[in-house]
Amino acid sequence: MDVDIQDGDIEGTVVPYMRGIIDALKLSPYEPGIYGTRNVCLHGEEVGMKYSFVADMSYGWSGNLGFRMPTNWAFDQFTEYPIGSTDIDQVAASGKDAGVNKFVPQLYGTISYREVAADVLKGLGKSVSVEFNKKLELVNIPSLKISVELVNSLSVADETPAITISNGKLD
Repeated sequence: MDVDIQDGDIEGTVVPYMRGIIDALKLSPYEPGIYGTRNVCLHGEEVGMKYSFVADMSYGWSGNLGFRMPTNWAFDQFTEYPIGSTDIDQVAASGKDAGVNKFVPQLYGTISYREVAADVLKGLGKSVSVEFNKKLELVNIPSLKISVELVNSLSVADETPAITISNGKLD
């Protein structure tokens, strides 16, 4: 919720959204969390969000003024500083969420990647057969072209990060 949503609007908009996320993740290995102002994160904590990523860097937002930190805060984004021409957010971690060091896509039950892709495309209003490693055009109008390609594996070139910072300099 990267917006300064007013207190009176949270219950009717953000709370139903958060409840939907919580319900959607019930059968998965993932834990629900929320990013937003202190006020949004406090509401998230009340409805069952396991973790909060607090957008404290937006100190002028009304949702951060006078609200306490949620007890479930895992990350607190509180300032930004430049390294070269790149702005880097400084974030504190409470240690409640250990983060992720490996991602392995999983499907539940006997559903196949092909069925997942077909279901996604059906949601977009497309009725097509799905082939791996072949681009599928979803939208093609003069001002917008969108295509997707379904692959059945995830590979990482090496273990080094895409961006490294050494001695305060961007490499």
